[in-house]
Amino acid sequence: MDEIHGKILIEMFLTNTNKNILKEQFVEFLYHTNDNVYDTQLSLEMKTHVSEGILHTYPIEKTIEYVKRYFNLKDEQVMIAGGDVKKINVIIPNIGTNIEEMNRAMSYCGYFLGYPNESNIQKNKWVLLQYEPLHQNNITNDLKNNEDFLYHITPSYNMGKIKNIGLSPKHKNELFNFPNRVFFFKGSTDLNYIIQMSTLLSNNNSSVANHGDYTILKVDIKNIPNSIVFYEDPNMGNGVYTKQNIHPKYVEVFKEFNINNN
Repeated sequence: MDEIHGKILIEMFLTNTNKNILKEQFVEFLYHTNDNVYDTQLSLEMKTHVSEGILHTYPIEKTIEYVKRYFNLKDEQVMIAGGDVKKINVIIPNIGTNIEEMNRAMSYCGYFLGYPNESNIQKNKWVLLQYEPLHQNNITNDLKNNEDFLYHITPSYNMGKIKNIGLSPKHKNELFNFPNRVFFFKGSTDLNYIIQMSTLLSNNNSSVANHGDYTILKVDIKNIPNSIVFYEDPNMGNGVYTKQNIHPKYVEVFKEFNINNN
């Protein structure tokens, strides 16, 4: 998901939806949720604020059914977003506490807001929110059976820290909302594609100093301890991530480049 794709989906929804329905749906959830519906676990938890904590992620179809029923949403407003990891796209008006209420409902079902970053969401507009499953499948064994190494891209000014402590999970992104993660490309990924992604991330993330110098790191996947768990990246083709630190002894410099020269 990116900003352009998100705008296209919103425009399609607005164009293809009856104006009376749009007006009916442009409401604040706090006062227009289905108060009489207590026949799902989500409805009970949302109304009583009682939860045993997120122990698993509900099946995606059941989550969509719960959310549509509780918030009185139309089919066109809650949809499955494909990919290696299935996500949920939700189109709602960003008025009042609507996003907070939707985030709370999705959290009960085991999903979190992955896109967009909440600081970039406009008020009093229709917005598209993309939710990812909090608990995803462990692909570590398959990864080690099919790949010899992984690639990680980083601004070159990070290299001093990486040589000392390795690759450490962190959250610093203006496009997405992620828990702390370290992202990689599979070793089979085309190098030109990795460089293109470096340019895209740099251009869309002002928190990364715009000097253009990047380093591609090569990570020895075969010798990394089995206690390090990897998951499929739900947003990047051929990408994976871990929530754990990668020791510097498994990391080596593969290529240095400047995005302005490629």
